[in-house]
Amino acid sequence: MASRAMPRLMLLIVLVMSMACLPRIDAEHQPPSPWGLRIANLAKACFGLVPKNAGTPRQRAPRAISNVEYPSDRGPNGEEVLNVAAYRFVEIPEGELAQRREYLRGMLQRHSVRGTILLSREGINLFLAAPAPALRRVLAELRAVHGLQGADVKFSWSKEQPFSRSKVKLKREIIRMDIPTIRPGVEGRAPFVDPKTLNRWLDNGVDDEGREVVMLDTRNDYEVEYGTFDKAIDLNITTFSQLPATVEPLAGKLADKTVVSFCTGGIRCEKATIYMRQALSLDRVFQLDGGILGYFANEGGKHYKGGCFVF
Repeated sequence: MASRAMPRLMLLIVLVMSMACLPRIDAEHQPPSPWGLRIANLAKACFGLVPKNAGTPRQRAPRAISNVEYPSDRGPNGEEVLNVAAYRFVEIPEGELAQRREYLRGMLQRHSVRGTILLSREGINLFLAAPAPALRRVLAELRAVHGLQGADVKFSWSKEQPFSRSKVKLKREIIRMDIPTIRPGVEGRAPFVDPKTLNRWLDNGVDDEGREVVMLDTRNDYEVEYGTFDKAIDLNITTFSQLPATVEPLAGKLADKTVVSFCTGGIRCEKATIYMRQALSLDRVFQLDGGILGYFANEGGKHYKGGCFVF
């Protein structure tokens, strides 16, 4: 009896040790480790163990995500945790970054808000969660002090707190592309198309000038697998920094078309659009305003297949 139990015990020990080393999925949009996913699935199948943030993504089906602050302190189904995702490209002096990080750390602790804030010279990117009153106070402070006014902000509700702690990180970029000349905070926002207009274009197959419309997915391959727009170009990249080298060979093919780049919430396709206009001289490239989530909120899931990978 004891001998038969030994392999199971050894497997349990290996799994527990492995889970301690699994990568986390956070606001940096790092891909879940395939090995981590296998370990997590095996642990769940054998022992019912599911390590928090072990690489299992959340999948959001096409449904409304509000960009208006909720007047209620509870969600439509009684949820008590309000989640917010927001970013803004705004130039922040390098000498202020460390001081801002310490201030933001204290602010999150003071209001008992969890999640991740990324700070860099090019702006701020955040994913936070807390009861609605606390989160609203934090957002008001961010808008007043830290350049979040005018940011693209999206809200959703959850029954449980999705984050285990609060983190404020200093980064070279709030979304890594490795091309220093792409500076949305200096050059201004990339040209965009709103969800309603895009829906009309996709209905017709052409834009308002009669040019063929091509959808370009700027997300990573594991995100695209969960869902994307009909006939969208999949760049098959594993990190956003691979986009420039991958999209460059497509410049000739896209030159006579209207290209709409899209991502989950807008931050990646904003940089991608500027890059394609500047480096590839494609003057009919637009970003989808608000990303996939913004499209869901305004137009539902029309022209979209599958769900949306969210972190």
